[in-house]
Amino acid sequence: MFFIDYELPWYSRYFLFLDAPFRFCFRHLFFYFQAKSIQKYTGVVILSKAQKRAHMSIALLESIPILGHVVALFDWLLFHKPLRLIHIDTTKTLIDECSAELHFMIDSVLPFYKAVITNQGKDPLAEAKKLEKYIPERFIEEMKALSAVSEIPYESILLLNTVISMLELASSSIYAVSKDRTTGLEAREFATNYFPSLGRSHHAVDVDNSFKRYDDMSSYKPKLSTRDLLRTLRRVHYKATIHTVIADTNARKLSVAVGCDFSANRPLKVFKAASLFGTNEEVLGTHKTMLARNLDWPMAYFAPLTRLFVRKGSAQFHTTAMIHAPGFLGGYTGMNEHGLTLASSIVPSKSQEGIPNQLLYRKILEEAKTIHEAYKIINLSQPSSAMNVIIAGPDGIMHAELDPMRRKVGAISVSFSSFQS
Repeated sequence: MFFIDYELPWYSRYFLFLDAPFRFCFRHLFFYFQAKSIQKYTGVVILSKAQKRAHMSIALLESIPILGHVVALFDWLLFHKPLRLIHIDTTKTLIDECSAELHFMIDSVLPFYKAVITNQGKDPLAEAKKLEKYIPERFIEEMKALSAVSEIPYESILLLNTVISMLELASSSIYAVSKDRTTGLEAREFATNYFPSLGRSHHAVDVDNSFKRYDDMSSYKPKLSTRDLLRTLRRVHYKATIHTVIADTNARKLSVAVGCDFSANRPLKVFKAASLFGTNEEVLGTHKTMLARNLDWPMAYFAPLTRLFVRKGSAQFHTTAMIHAPGFLGGYTGMNEHGLTLASSIVPSKSQEGIPNQLLYRKILEEAKTIHEAYKIINLSQPSSAMNVIIAGPDGIMHAELDPMRRKVGAISVSFSSFQS
């Protein structure tokens, strides 16, 4: 069973002891009811009957005054799983560190996404095979090695790494700020998704009101500080967030929070350059640059599965640090040893044949040192999904729109270039 603290508004952290039973109680109820909802609409069993009974029983115990504090304490001691940093030297390292999480992804989470695609009248494996030919050979070999060591069929690993590209999704807000060291001029780039400000409303894309969050973001001018960037994210977007990341590209530092539903309200865990890349040496560059992102995704089970994976580089490829769940070879947020950082915001679109975006982002971080080199890789690639990508580094910031096939909603093109670039 996987657990993680449920999140309440930011001020609740000052009353941590008093609200702990209620936070933990809500967490268990959240997992329980989301599992029931998924099973009702797709037939996929995320949690077994025993696991659902355990969630409900603990929630009831934690709702009892005084006793709830004792139960919450044991709950935290036994089941609390903070975000972990994992250095992947070999495929076996991944299995040793994340075997249970990987199997949960394959056995419980993947069937849900397969059911969604099947309900769209598509064959998930056939769709995955269409994308396979666009995946770089080194990633194919890595998936085969993961399959061999974990004894999970290769087709399941392939599906996990392509399934997100088959779905029509919308998620995330990103804000990057850069200051030229010579002129002192500041530049800002941001992207957000198609939901009203603060967060999702009934988990539905709302094109008519999506400009509100964009307008809110454009009204804020955050400074180059974690506090300012985090405050901006909290003001415009905190609901349904499972990852919150603040990246300092010069210090090569990542500050990360994960949660079931309100990660933007949680304290950040700081990963310094020495733990990621072996040295705390700063990359000065021509600009001082920071990037902030919220990833919203209405799937609570991704939160306790989240890890920060560091893959050591070689003579041909840079060392990378990417945030995602075990089994994914790439990710939607990451940084490399040179401070180059990227984050994406998904645009609702009809997918096309091409490289899955999360693998494209890993390819960029492994092969590019500057934002201009990153942009060249994007221009030479055929992505499978439409996304906004903000690339930030010690040489500045850049906003790229990956737009293979925009989905039309009435007369409006559902793409950020309409009113959100």
